[in-house]
Amino acid sequence: MEKVVDFDISSKGEIMEIEDINKRIYVIKNKKKFIKHIFEFHSFGNSIHEENGYFFLINDEFRRKLKKIEKEK
Repeated sequence: MEKVVDFDISSKGEIMEIEDINKRIYVIKNKKKFIKHIFEFHSFGNSIHEENGYFFLINDEFRRKLKKIEKEK
């Protein structure tokens, strides 16, 4: 059974805030670039993305939330 990790993602303009696996908030200043990276290098399955000391579990739920944000343009 996959461990469920709850997290928050909020977006306003090009800035996005994501809660990492340690419950720390990371501010992404270029959400288009971040989303592109996730779908290019973490496109399926479960993986960990590290960015500036913040760690994110990338899974279907994470990608689903990013897709929703991407469509909110």
